[in-house]
Amino acid sequence: MFHLEDVLQIKDIEEVRALVRRHPLTLTPSLAAATLLIVVPFFFIFPLFRWGIAGMVIFLVAVISGIILAIRTFLLWNSNVLIITSLRLVGVDQRGVFSRFVVETPLTYVAEVTWQRQGLVDACFKTGTICIRYGQERAQIELERVSHPERVITLVNDLCQVSAPNKSDVQSDERKEKVMERFKQLSVEELEQLYQKLEQGNEPKVEAPVVLPMVQQKDLGGETRLTNLEPEV
Repeated sequence: MFHLEDVLQIKDIEEVRALVRRHPLTLTPSLAAATLLIVVPFFFIFPLFRWGIAGMVIFLVAVISGIILAIRTFLLWNSNVLIITSLRLVGVDQRGVFSRFVVETPLTYVAEVTWQRQGLVDACFKTGTICIRYGQERAQIELERVSHPERVITLVNDLCQVSAPNKSDVQSDERKEKVMERFKQLSVEELEQLYQKLEQGNEPKVEAPVVLPMVQQKDLGGETRLTNLEPEV
């Protein structure tokens, strides 16, 4: 059985909003085949048992195979899920009983969310395919035969709007990324020059003393003295 704790560690400020799985209709082909493998041998139980050990082996193999197929089909359906939280999207692709692929992206990285409905089956059962593209490389999470895909898309869009960062924050982050990229491209000589400029810029500036012009003045006693000429304000 699928356990949420196996693929996702919920944060304190995080809340799971939805678990999206394929419509149970997708179980029909595999479960139909499993039912045939389990039921049909009972209609031939007496002829098979007349064959002795070989007939019993055929009977047991068919029934056990049907049971295994039914269990495997349900486990794969239950484990293939899109987890929508208040902070991120987690897509779980259960490719086999012992094979699982998990992709995770924050809601702030979601670039495009679409859904489509094709064919008579989708129209009758109101199912569709949802596709979520994220990141600069436009990687995608896709889930087919989802019941009411428009509701899922609306939920994702609403959560993306709530978690979207401010425009100023985005611009600040972009500037930081450009500065870091430029910094990584600098050579050793350029780094040394930059370091020297920074060191020079941090040195305290000593202001030069202001020298005022001197004028000679004579007092009433006939003595001459030097007086600073005050600047006019």
